[in-house]
Order: sequence, then C-alpha cells, then structure tokens
Amino acid sequence: MANIHDEAWRGNLTANRLKDYTKLDSSVIDTPGGRKSLTPLAAACYRGHPNIVQLLLNNPYCLPDVDAPSLHNRSPLFYATRYCPPQSRRLIVRALLDAGADVNACSDFADGGYTPLMNAVAYTRDKELIHMLLDHGASPFIKNSNGIDSIQMADECGLQGELLVRGERDAELKQSEVINAIVASVLLIIAYFDSVTVRGVIVGVTRKLSQDCGLLEQADGKHRELKSIKQEQVLPAQNASMYHTCCCHCRTSYTGNNRDAIQHGRTSSMNVDNQGSVNSDSSADAEPESLDASSDLLTPPPQDLVHGLQGMTYRTREPFYKVQETVHTPQDSESICASQDQLHTQYERVNTPDIDVVPHASENTSILLAENDSSDPVAPEDFETSIANNVDNLGLGKFYTNDSPIVQEIARKATLYRQDPTATLTSPEDIKRLTMLSLFRTVILCDDSKSMSWGTPKRWTVMRQVVSRICGIATRIVPDGTSLDVRFINANTPANRICSPDDMERVLGRVTPSNGTQIGRALERKILEPLVYNHLPPNSDAGTLPQPLLICIITDGSPSDNPRSLLKDNIVKCIRTLEQAQYKRGSVVFCVNQIGDDEGAAKFLGELRSQHDIADVLYCSHHRLDVKYEEFKENMALLDKWLLELLTEPIRNIVNS
Repeated sequence: MANIHDEAWRGNLTANRLKDYTKLDSSVIDTPGGRKSLTPLAAACYRGHPNIVQLLLNNPYCLPDVDAPSLHNRSPLFYATRYCPPQSRRLIVRALLDAGADVNACSDFADGGYTPLMNAVAYTRDKELIHMLLDHGASPFIKNSNGIDSIQMADECGLQGELLVRGERDAELKQSEVINAIVASVLLIIAYFDSVTVRGVIVGVTRKLSQDCGLLEQADGKHRELKSIKQEQVLPAQNASMYHTCCCHCRTSYTGNNRDAIQHGRTSSMNVDNQGSVNSDSSADAEPESLDASSDLLTPPPQDLVHGLQGMTYRTREPFYKVQETVHTPQDSESICASQDQLHTQYERVNTPDIDVVPHASENTSILLAENDSSDPVAPEDFETSIANNVDNLGLGKFYTNDSPIVQEIARKATLYRQDPTATLTSPEDIKRLTMLSLFRTVILCDDSKSMSWGTPKRWTVMRQVVSRICGIATRIVPDGTSLDVRFINANTPANRICSPDDMERVLGRVTPSNGTQIGRALERKILEPLVYNHLPPNSDAGTLPQPLLICIITDGSPSDNPRSLLKDNIVKCIRTLEQAQYKRGSVVFCVNQIGDDEGAAKFLGELRSQHDIADVLYCSHHRLDVKYEEFKENMALLDKWLLELLTEPIRNIVNS
C-alpha cells in the first residue's frame, strides 16, 4: 500500500500526494513509517532527494518538525550527514540548517550517541560539510556513548585542522595569502642571485618565517606537525626546487616545469637546457664557496614554503608531510662531484591513515623514514628491503631473518600483485600495509551467539560477507599454502586450512548462531592455548612461536564471561607470557570490532579502549562493521581498503608505541 514515507524514500512524492496524505492525518508527516521506519523528511534526506526535502519543508499544507526523530532518536540531519549521497548532501544539510534543525541532536546511547558533526568527521569526511555545521553552532566537545568527541575523531581521521569556525579559517587563509606573496618573491630572488650566500640567508629567513607564522607548530606538547598545503592549481615555475650548491665547481641546477617563467626572472647569465633546467654560467670559473657541516644550507626550509607561489591555497593542519632523502644528480655527468652529490631533503605529501598519530618532526629524518617510508618498491629486492625494515620496526627479529624464505616469497608475491592490472590495493600505502599484514598469521574469532541471527539484514549474514573479504585481503600476497584461522565463541570446529574466501565461506556455512557471548573464555581456550601457550615453555621444549599473530575479534554484544573482564585479563596474560619467553609484546596483537547496535557492546569496547596498559597491542575500532559494509557494499574495492586499514592498525600501533 502506498504511503508518504516510501514515496519520500523513492523520490516520487508530489505536492498533491503530500496534500492528500496530510489531509487524512496531519501527524503522518512527523511519524516514522514505511519499509525503513523513517519520517518522510528523514527518508528524503537518507536517499538524497533535495526536491522532496524542499517540498516537505516549504509545503503550505502541514509543516514538519525538522527534528522529528526516527529509530534510535535519529533526526533528519543525522541521516543527511551520515547516509545522504555526496552529490546532494550539502544542499540538503543547508536546507535543514536554514529550517532551524538542531545541529547538536544526538542519536540515542544504544546507537552510539553520534551528532551530525561526528557523522561528518568519522563517516563522510566532508570538509565543507564540517565547516558548515561548525558555522551553525555544532559543538566539537560533545562525547558519544564511548566517551569520544569530534576532536578525537578528527585526530584519528587526519582532519585536525578542519574543526575551526569561520573566523579562525579566514585568519589562516589571510595569513597564507601573505606567505604566498613572500615566498613568490623569495623564489625570484633565488632564481636571480645564483649565490650560496644569498640562498643561505634566504633559507634561514624562510625557516624563521615558517616558525613565526605558525607553519611549523607544536602539537600536544610532544609532537610537531608540519602543516600541509592543499594545492588547488599548478602554476608556472611552481616545481622550482631549492637544491643546494655542491662543494665543487659543478653547476647548480634549478628544475622547473616552466622554463620561460624561470628564465624571465634571470639575467643573461642563465641558460635553459632541453630538459627544462636552468643552469648558471657565472660560477664556472669562480672559487668554490665552502659549506660548513652545520650550515643551514644543509637543511632546507619546509617545502610548503618553496611551493607557496601566488594562486595556491593553504589548508593548514591537513595530513602531514613525511621526509624522504633523495640524491640530486648534476646536469654534467662528468662533473667531479658526480659520485659525491649531497643529499637534500624533500618534503612529500602523504595521506595519513584512518587513525594515526603525527610523528615528531625531528631533524633526524630516520625516525620518519622508518615509520612512513614513502618509497614505492618495484622489484623483489626492493620489497625485501622494505619488508626487512618492517621486521626491524615491528620487533619481529625472532621470527624472520634478512634471508628468510618467507620474506623472499612475500616480496615476490608483492611484486607480481603490484603488476596485476586487475588488482585494487596497489597504492604504495596499500602495498606497505599488505606486506606488514603478511608477516602475521591472521586468526579471526567470530561471535556466533544467538543474537547474531538478529537484525535486517542478519548480523550473521553481514559478518560472513565481511570475514570472507578479510580472508581475501589477509591471504593476498602470503606464500602459497599459508592459511588463515577462524574460531567461534560457541561452535567447536576442527582445524581448517583456510586459504581463500571460498574456503572461509564453506566453514562459516556450517555454523549456526546459538548460546551466549563468552569471548574471553573462547579467546584463551580456542586461540591462545593452542596457538601461543602450547609453543612456549613450559609446554614446549623448543619454546618457539612459529609466527606472530593478529587476532581479530568480531562481536555483537557485551561478554557474558565471569568475570566480565576476562577478555582483557587474557590479553594481559598473553603479553606477560610472551615477555617471559623473551618475545616482544607485539608478537601477538588484537583487533576488536563491533557488529550490530547493541548498547552493551559499544560500552564494552569503550572500556577496552580505556585500558592504557594494553593499548599498544589492542585496537578497538570506532566503526561498526555492519555500518561500514552498508556504506561500501556498492564498491567492494573501498570496503577492502577500509578493512586493510582496520587490520593493520594494531600492527602500526607497535611502531607508534
């Protein structure tokens, strides 16, 4: 039977139909109903129908309550900021805000207690939407059911600099425009005067400028974040680089993507080669100028100053820059310093992962290189080097040596995978995460309690889909024959060699949800005892753990263990057992995830996050698996990318800690 709710959902509600519905019952406009149990306004917001939203908000028959809640106390603005398609999201949100929607309305506790701003930060990550909500009074200090506010979410999502009100954003933009003009002048001076002394002075000035203007700032009292630039347009000579003069007589090169723009800023002493580089002739017969080892010339200013030409727009405190050392090759291959080129430092933009802590911008670049190596391996030997660095950084030396056959095979498989035109997870960051993940044996503990059969679609059905995707990711570049393990809280299944999503689906298909949620008990008896403790003294004379473990736990409810803290207690016990056997704490790491909207599960995960003594080996996702699956089910490549980030977060925590 036709109803106003489903017509609003489908986008075919008309003014005449609206008049008919409200004439029969005026309360229907604010009452949840239809197949999705939504108010008409919430349904239109969810599906992204701006014409229906405007019709409902401005109709002359019966105006709706713009904050009328649907299930879980979710307002129309909640649905617009979380589920609305991006092409109409901002238009609909603005219409709701103009109509007086409560910008700080929270969903109920069982639903996570999210505000529209939290949705914009954690789900859509729409910067303009974040700004719009803040400008209309959204508070970033409200906490959700897990005690997390929008500021903490922004930190985890790399959106720290977006939680500024309009006045603060305008002030930063004005500052950036001034810096743009200054830097443009600086580059012209550098291009005009081919002098080490002049460049040295300018380098020092620009570094001081970057500090005084706040481009290099202190964050949280212990981390220094290099503020980034959002490059809106590439302009002539924008790629001009401040390479430092060598200590010998060879010519100094400035590379650029527009020869004429650079040449016009120089005298006749400059010539442009066919490669787009401008070379100085004036220094050919000059005495070499010495460079002190401690000179500022050996450390360039932040590259965001170098690239700050007119026409570019600064967006401060976005994903940080990481440091990569490269070699400057002289134009003259026969130069006497061809084999003695100095290393210069180049800042490159990097997209930080979903949850990350900005590392300290130390003068010792090796810290950043170790944690955020931006190299893009191609050959197997390149991957072997990258994997060896991961082994060192993760403290896995007891498991893998430099010539380990497993490392060599992972490197070979990574090379082939990267060259596969049909592969999806092939960005440098994805490949790095895949190689990290391949060093660990993935074990999944699935909740098969009775409540997993609840929901629409059933939680169990969604979990089967997600776990199968996890299997495909975890086995993507592992050596042939390497298997993934799955265990269940209640079902006792024999050991299975799961090497593919099809294998996983067959195992999951034999299990039916039933009984309770004794997660802690199942973790110890079904995973830690057979896979960890039985390989260590006094249970094993050899005392050798075969592989490091990543234990991924998926649950829909609060544990029914007695005591309730048994899961946490067993994680602590595992850490102590490893340390007594001379293994690093990170030899076994844990990832706990919620599926479904159970209030007890959300509270339980919040309690786990607060356990600082195990925070280095335990990661509890802030996102529900069923929600992310619903969000990405039309694009499984995006779901795989999110799951890869999820699985590797506890591994990355080892490095960060």
